[in-house]
Order: sequence, then C-alpha cells, then structure tokens
Amino acid sequence: MTNGIVQLKKDRDKSIRAYHPWIFSGAVQVVLHAPQTGDIVDVIDASGKFLGRGFYNNSSSIVVRVHTFEDIPLDEEYFRHRIHAAVEYRKKLGINSNSMRVVNGSGDFIPGLIIDKYGDTLAIQFNSAGLYMRKDIIVKYLVEEFNPSCVYDRTDEKTRAEENINATDQLLYGSENSESLTVMEGDMSFPISVVHGQKTGFYLDLRSVRNRIRTMAKNKSILNLFCYTGSISLTALSAGASSVASVDSSQSVLDMLNAEIEKRGFTEKHRSTCDNAFEFVRKEQELFDIIIVDPPPLCKKKMHVDKSSRAYKDVNMHAFKIAKTGGFVITLCCSHHISMDLFKKIIFAAAKDTCKNVRIAETIGQEPDHPVNVYHPESEYFKGLLLYIE
Repeated sequence: MTNGIVQLKKDRDKSIRAYHPWIFSGAVQVVLHAPQTGDIVDVIDASGKFLGRGFYNNSSSIVVRVHTFEDIPLDEEYFRHRIHAAVEYRKKLGINSNSMRVVNGSGDFIPGLIIDKYGDTLAIQFNSAGLYMRKDIIVKYLVEEFNPSCVYDRTDEKTRAEENINATDQLLYGSENSESLTVMEGDMSFPISVVHGQKTGFYLDLRSVRNRIRTMAKNKSILNLFCYTGSISLTALSAGASSVASVDSSQSVLDMLNAEIEKRGFTEKHRSTCDNAFEFVRKEQELFDIIIVDPPPLCKKKMHVDKSSRAYKDVNMHAFKIAKTGGFVITLCCSHHISMDLFKKIIFAAAKDTCKNVRIAETIGQEPDHPVNVYHPESEYFKGLLLYIE
C-alpha cells in the first residue's frame, strides 16, 4: 500500500530510469495525497508513468529513497528477501573474521540501511526515516537469522536530525553486552565498544589495509596518522614493526590505544601524540618506512570538493617528505564526492610539489562486504593507494 505520489518534473527522470535510488527535491514537480515522512510513495514521470516506489521524507533533501523499480509491495516479505540476499552473499565471501558488514545500504539494494556484525552483536544505522519506522520488521528477521545476544541502534545524531528521526542510541533487542567486544581478524584481536565507538564500533572497511600492513611491517618504522583507536598500529606492532608512531586529535582514543599496547607488551616500540595530524606532519622531522594517511571524510558536500582536494593534497605532500627513500605511503580517502580519478590527480599534484618519484603499487577499494551498487556511484565512498616513494 502506498500513501502518496511524487511526480517528477519533465526531463528530471533520467537518473531514476537508470535505477539511481535517490530523488532530490529539485526534481519534484508535485507531491500528491499529502504523504508524511516515512510513508511509502510511488514515483511517476511527468506523464504519469510509474517509475519506482520508496520512502518519502519531506525533511530531507533526498525526498524519496527508491527501494524498487517494480510495482511490488514494500512489505515485510520484501525486506526479508532483500536482507536474506545480502546475508547469503556474505556467506560466499570466506571472510576470515567474526565481524563484517551484513548490509551495506544501496550496495545491497536497501538504501539507507547499514548492519554490522561483531561476533554475536549486531549494530544498525538507520539512515532513512522510513526504514527506522520499520525497525521492528528488520530486527525480527535479524533475530531469526543470527540469534544475536544484542541488537543496537547506532544511527548518528546528524542523520537523525536530517531524517527527522526522534530517537537516541538504544538497545533494540537482547541484553547489552557491547561494552567489551572483540573483533577477530585471523589471529589478530581488537577490543571495541559498539556503544561508544565511532561509526558502529570499528572500521571494518580497513580490513585489507590491516592485512597489507601485516605483510609489510616487520622491522619497519611506521607512522599512523589519524589513527583513532589504532587497529593499524596494533597490527603493525604484532607483525614485528621496529617502531610505530600513532597520531590522533583525541586523547581519549589514544588512552585506549596506549592501554592496549601496554597490555600486549609493545610500549617501548610505540609513541602516541595527541595532535592535529595535518599540523603534525608539517613539523615532524623523523623519516618513516611506512606512513598511513587516513583522514576522516573531508568532503561531505559536493560544493566542498575544491577545498577538500587542497587538504588531501597538503597532508599527502608532507607525508611524502618524511617517507624514506624506498618507503611506502598508504593514502586513503572516504569521501564519496572525491572519485578515484580525482584522488589520483590530487596525489599527482602532491608528488609533483615534492619532486619525488612516486609509483602506484596498488589501488585499494572497498571490502567485498561493502559492495558498490553500479547504479549508485555514491555508494563507492572508500578508495586508496599504496604508493612507493623514491
């Protein structure tokens, strides 16, 4: 059952005809039957032809998130089918970890829904008011599929405000055991908090970077910029790095990292610095064998691309200057407005200004449990380069 109709302006239906799931307010000619936020609506073209069906939100710049381009109901069975398909896909990946992303939004054709699994705990981000209003359906299926001890809502405050979701972090199912969870990747363990950690508790999208560090770190000096709780630092030390320097602007996360490093007996090989990494890399004099540059998303709006590009260039340029000859820089970008093509151009400009020879040894993309919807390029947010510096 639908509660309204969203009719698009003439010649503003190109993206939905190409199966893009977002309808922006500027493309809308008229909204009929007064749907409310979270209601199911049909999207039609200027002539009245059906184009898709999704959730309406008059508080968001994305007024409709389209879930199907067929005339089928968005009911409990539909969401069970879509989540089941996402789960079955993960079973085929052979990920050597007790933790993974179970649903990756539009990458799994459920725009607005993120579900991460940490052992027997599930953490959800509802980036759509329509999905949040149907959280009971989603949680019901997850309980049947995973039999979790805990299902937690980790929708961030900014998204709640943008989507007009009136809720706070909350336990959706089970008993709270998320204060002391352990993520396992191979023989590596990482303590996390689903309740207090960033995102849903851990950076699952850095799995391949951690695996790469395991193969490269032995007897190497490593600088980890924007380290957060230091999963890469811990990986490097466990893999035999001669020294690791971790830099982050949050003393609280560095305290957590230092406590874990002390517990594992790596204190003498590690130094942590609470500083703005952009400033730190400008004044650092030590040279490093491997430098990880992993800033937070610097470009959250398209209008900020130029400014963000300059920031990415600056931090990478200074990283190149303190990389040893024959060393590596792993540079990452999690801003979907910065394409891989643009990111490479930024790196070219940074290398040119240092007059160093820089090779791209490897391109880094999203983890297979973070799939990209080919019809929705915005779902490809994560990208990186392994660079060899001469």
